[in-house]
Amino acid sequence: WTSTDVVRKLKGITRAKKIGHGGTLDPLATGVLPICVGAATRFADTVLLGTKSYRITMKLGSSTNTYDSTGETTAEAEWSNVTQSQVEESLENFKGKFGQVPPMFSALHHNGQRLYELARKGIEVERPARPVEVMSLELIEFNAPEVVLDVECGHGFYARTLVHDIGEALGTHAHLTGLVRTHAGAFKLEDTVTI
Repeated sequence: WTSTDVVRKLKGITRAKKIGHGGTLDPLATGVLPICVGAATRFADTVLLGTKSYRITMKLGSSTNTYDSTGETTAEAEWSNVTQSQVEESLENFKGKFGQVPPMFSALHHNGQRLYELARKGIEVERPARPVEVMSLELIEFNAPEVVLDVECGHGFYARTLVHDIGEALGTHAHLTGLVRTHAGAFKLEDTVTI
């Protein structure tokens, strides 16, 4: 389900006139999706601008056009020489404030069109780097070619781009294979309910 699918379903269940979510989750992702209903929709921006945390699973050795496992493979490279200490060292370059180029497969606009609409037509456009902030980034598991990370980040951050960029920094390729949002603003995974 997309985040919009969840909102649509809940609109039918709650019969609420106003309903929205506090931050899009990729269809591949699971975890915390804050839903604002009725008068609470006024606070959606507050939720959106809070920090978020993710458990990221990535696979070394190949990249895709979507930067995740739902896309088509665009490049492959040897990964077996990548060590745990190299991964830990590369993570240092992705902490703090820096510019991140959003993926083509994203909902951002370019001349009135969504980037993913252009990407589906095979059109790639120049995308300026956007300021993002990573408060913490740590290696949880190294079982190459699979790597698991935890990240806490600010608004506008793309986990898929982080994975892609880490792959490049390690001299190979990488794509995201799993993503769980563990917190968004004041909302934590352990307090969530399923649809």
